[in-house]
Amino acid sequence: MDATVTVSITIQEKELLEGQWGIGTVETWLQNTINNKILQRAKACIKEETELNPDKLTLTEMLEELSGIKLPTREDRDGNIEQ
Repeated sequence: MDATVTVSITIQEKELLEGQWGIGTVETWLQNTINNKILQRAKACIKEETELNPDKLTLTEMLEELSGIKLPTREDRDGNIEQ
């Protein structure tokens, strides 16, 4: 199942991002950024919630391992940080 996320920027902002010294197409850059963050979070969750080595698992395997675990929210994690 796919989820859709909508991001709004102005035409001028898009042109700036896609310009000569920019990032290429915004859509590709956003997808790559999201994919990298998903991989980072999956690895962190595997380390925190299991005894498995995330470097020996594919993303699909990590997601399968995490599917039965109730993961903490960002607010839960931030609340556990001593100030």
